[in-house]
Amino acid sequence: MARRSPRAQLGRPSQHDARASAALEAAAEVLNRDGLSKASLASVAKALRISKSALYYYFKNKEELVYKCYLKTCHKSLGCVIKAASFPGNGCEQLRQYLILQLNAPATAFVSDINFLNSDHQREIRTLARQHDGYLQKILATGQNDHSLASASCELVNFAIVGTINWMHIWEPLQKGAGQRSEVAAAFVDLFLFGLRPRGSSGAGPQIAPVELDKQELFSESVFDREYLAAQRRESILRAATEFFNRTGFDNCSLAEIVESLNVTAGALYHYVDSKEELLFECYQRSLDLTEEVLNRIAAEPGSGLQKLLRFVASIIELNAGPHRPLASYFRLKSLTVTHQKEIRSRDRRMTHKFNFLKLGVEDGSIRTEVDPALAKLALVGALNWIPKWYSRSGRATPPEVRHAFCTLFSDGLVPRS
Repeated sequence: MARRSPRAQLGRPSQHDARASAALEAAAEVLNRDGLSKASLASVAKALRISKSALYYYFKNKEELVYKCYLKTCHKSLGCVIKAASFPGNGCEQLRQYLILQLNAPATAFVSDINFLNSDHQREIRTLARQHDGYLQKILATGQNDHSLASASCELVNFAIVGTINWMHIWEPLQKGAGQRSEVAAAFVDLFLFGLRPRGSSGAGPQIAPVELDKQELFSESVFDREYLAAQRRESILRAATEFFNRTGFDNCSLAEIVESLNVTAGALYHYVDSKEELLFECYQRSLDLTEEVLNRIAAEPGSGLQKLLRFVASIIELNAGPHRPLASYFRLKSLTVTHQKEIRSRDRRMTHKFNFLKLGVEDGSIRTEVDPALAKLALVGALNWIPKWYSRSGRATPPEVRHAFCTLFSDGLVPRS
């Protein structure tokens, strides 16, 4: 049976629930496509081919639009995990059901910036997210207790899985219909349960060491040189700005608030950038500089494709938790101008093409031939980009613990190896 368009559903006045559902569906599509910065009631109305005034029947303002979209996403996720937790079977079978339910469900809005909402709405969304995480961690603990899942930090595995699932919301090829959700779901289930390493090989073993970058190598000028000191000052500002954007968001803050948060004068900040958007762009450039330095180091070292990939994973975690912390989360890339977006995406694509450790691993046999490198990369990117959303220096997990959990998860999967 052909699926009705949102426009057709809105044209059925006796079906209020269907009309409201169509409005939320269109709003979620706009949020995922345009990002929070550029999404608006006008763009949602245009997608539905109705007037903006008609849309006010469903959303009185942009905050309510975002809140209702986030609420739908949270209820969908909570419903999936509750249903999976009641599935008859061991913990591994429940986790499989959860992944299948979540990944095959219709797309909803990516919950990117809870701080954009008012305090009551923030509290409600955070409560639902905590409830979801509690159920998922209970499933993981059940699997560990019945030995159907390997021993691991339930909290850290939860964060990795949630990051991967969230990334699907804004992965553009999937939005455009270039990939089938069922195929992506099957690949993710396989990856999380069985990992990248061939089943006949040994496990992850010792801790994977990250690449250690020294500031002196990034800025090689003498410590008494003015250019070096200026570079250090710029680095300090961009680090603090990146942390601010990751924590607070982009749309619900002004440049004046950023200046106050960074503990610098407006003049000092305007010496480097002319606008809030340019500051975010420079944060992305800095993150790519650090990432490229890590990739160059790893590429020059001996080792298999899997070894290089795991070293990269460990290094990205270190960049988010170590002395250079943090990296700019790619979730806010659409807040940039089109020109700046293209520049960042182009540079990222060049690095991906040059340093394809997943493809190298499949070719040298260190990664299972059943693994689709493109989809495995999607899962890894989602999990790693989610780290700035949850990692805290005052949290329960140390950087080495996060590195070990993520490297073991993606290397060996969650199903115990004999």
